[in-house]
Amino acid sequence: MRIKGETIEIRHVEGGGFDPDGFPLPEEVTWETVNGCVIAPVSGLVMTEIDYRLAQEEVTVYAPTFITIKIDEEFKARGKMWQVTEIPFDHRSPFGTNRGGTEFKAKFRETI
Repeated sequence: MRIKGETIEIRHVEGGGFDPDGFPLPEEVTWETVNGCVIAPVSGLVMTEIDYRLAQEEVTVYAPTFITIKIDEEFKARGKMWQVTEIPFDHRSPFGTNRGGTEFKAKFRETI
């Protein structure tokens, strides 16, 4: 069996903050596309407060390569925005190869 995986788009925000005079500095937003990720549920389905439908709230993402993603960064997958909730770490590949990748947990933010 070969796992194909899904594509996610990670939103990286650099800069921001304030200069010495207290004026806000601009943020630079870039998007990184990662192909072939496996998205697995962490827990069962829960009833959402918005429309009272069953929805997946938490997932674990297995990236097929080593990527840089920080806690609280957001990414798009399956038509939803997700937020990384724990420190990402390296994993042994669930893809049937000797290569590893990055694993991280995320929670649902909003439908896009």
